Amino acid sequence: MHFHTAAELIQEAGEAGLAGLHVHGIEGPGWAYVVAAGRCAGQEEAGAFVADAIATARLADEHGVFQDASAHILVVGSV
Repeated sequence: MHFHTAAELIQEAGEAGLAGLHVHGIEGPGWAYVVAAGRCAGQEEAGAFVADAIATARLADEHGVFQDASAHILVVGSV
């Protein structure tokens, strides 16, 4: 098993011939909000937790150092 860092994923995708690469942290460091929302499913608080998770992920996406704090990362590029 190997967990890529954002830098490793960019390098690997570049070596595979992809260009215009950008990495996104799927959950970002706000993954705990997602867990909390799951525990509050069907309650008013769940929506607030999801909104906070999205806001945190978007903020973190602007700062590369936070990409590695996400449980899942996605690289987007073109051939």
